[in-house]
Amino acid sequence: MIKVLVTGSAGFIGANLVLRLLETESPIEIGGLDSVNDYYDIGLKKNRLTLIKQSALVGRRVGAVCKMVSESL
Repeated sequence: MIKVLVTGSAGFIGANLVLRLLETESPIEIGGLDSVNDYYDIGLKKNRLTLIKQSALVGRRVGAVCKMVSESL
């Protein structure tokens, strides 16, 4: 199983990377980390995290494990 840690996973690039990784055919474990700071709209970041959770839970891929860690500072 491939293990990947994506820092900045609530940002534009990080969130899109996580979503693409969820679509791969290989068994994969994705760890996402983001501070969800207020550098830009926190609402956008929270929406991206929700989208990632929904994509992982819907079961687009069998064998994908997605763990997202975020905290507001």
